[in-house]
Amino acid sequence: MLAGLTQLVHAFVSDKLKSWKSRGLYIVTAILYTLGGLVSIFNPVLASIGLTIMLAGMFLAVGIYRIKEAIRQQNENEKWMLMMFTGVTSLIFAIVVTVGMPWTALWVIGLMVAIELAMNGALLVGIALEKRAQEKEDI
Repeated sequence: MLAGLTQLVHAFVSDKLKSWKSRGLYIVTAILYTLGGLVSIFNPVLASIGLTIMLAGMFLAVGIYRIKEAIRQQNENEKWMLMMFTGVTSLIFAIVVTVGMPWTALWVIGLMVAIELAMNGALLVGIALEKRAQEKEDI
């Protein structure tokens, strides 16, 4: 809600917003932020369901992107299988979250974020090790 109120104040106080079209966008954003905050306060289960749906969408998009990049980097990077694995894992997470709705909304946010962070960390370590090996070969 604080973000919504800040956006609303910015819409009316800022000198950089010269047209009502620009101000209108800030006002609409402020209203949406404020409504989201109110829903979170007065109906946390609904807010949790909304966040879970967004989380499933994020996992779907990240999974598709990682799989696409793994296929693209197949000949360039020895660790492409790790990227493929994390992409498939993200897709599985998206499916599990979507199939189990609305009950998954009660517990899945914390679990999925923790697992995704661990998987992304493993991916970054793999990429860093590959980069180090490539730099040693170049010397």
